[in-house]
Amino acid sequence: MLYFLAACCTEPDGCTDPDPVDSGDTGEAPDTGDSADTGDTAVAEGPTFADLGLRLGIPAYVRPDGVDWPLYVDGAAQTGGLMVVNPASGPGSASQEVYVTGIAEAQALGVYVIGYVSTAYGTRDPDEIETEARKYRDWYGVDGIFLDEVPNTCEAWPEWYGARTDAIEAMYGPEALVAYNPGTASCEAYLEDADILVVAESDLVQLRDYAAEPWMAAYAPERFWFLAHTAGGSAFGESLQNVVDQGIAWVYVTDDNLPNPWDRAPSYWTSEVAAVEAN
Repeated sequence: MLYFLAACCTEPDGCTDPDPVDSGDTGEAPDTGDSADTGDTAVAEGPTFADLGLRLGIPAYVRPDGVDWPLYVDGAAQTGGLMVVNPASGPGSASQEVYVTGIAEAQALGVYVIGYVSTAYGTRDPDEIETEARKYRDWYGVDGIFLDEVPNTCEAWPEWYGARTDAIEAMYGPEALVAYNPGTASCEAYLEDADILVVAESDLVQLRDYAAEPWMAAYAPERFWFLAHTAGGSAFGESLQNVVDQGIAWVYVTDDNLPNPWDRAPSYWTSEVAAVEAN
């Protein structure tokens, strides 16, 4: 578990549906901080993210030998960001050298790289999830796992996902970075185990006036991630400011659109990197 220096809940309200990140299955190589309810500030154990304001959290569902990969790496490096890799809706059936090299080069620049794993809304066999997490570790040496298709209701799910996180940390060590994607801020309890929670994912029309849930104010901004697609160049700057105002640190906005809005860099990428770096 990668710990963050974060303010913690003192009076948690408990658990308070956008689409999950599309796996973009093209057949190509397309966490956590403790938030205790005691009122004490979480103790940092292992690396922490400095309070740098916004940073890019990129669903990099492109191949490392493509034209967009170096753009993503440079942007993530400039903003203290991270990238999610997704060779084939998961790690695939065999290691690919182009990913081995590309991931290592990104990490050498200080970029966190985590691997995409679908959880099928809690219906997937835990052994399959752990097998894919292990492949990412053994083949690519990633820094952690992005658990996608997480239910956006609490019920019994925090415990189920907590067990998946425990298994990942047993493989990777306590500094593993684990992100959950329910696509909405519907379950505060997920933050007992996840380092980062995707609290918004949709097209920008739906997210333009996004308002954080009240319980989010008790946590550091780097616990939250905002993903918006179908966002024209005239709108992305406004959306970035709203992300800052709502207490969210991780962001990615693109003018790419469905069915897979994460398979190319935004046309305004240079401007987005500069805007994120300036905040």
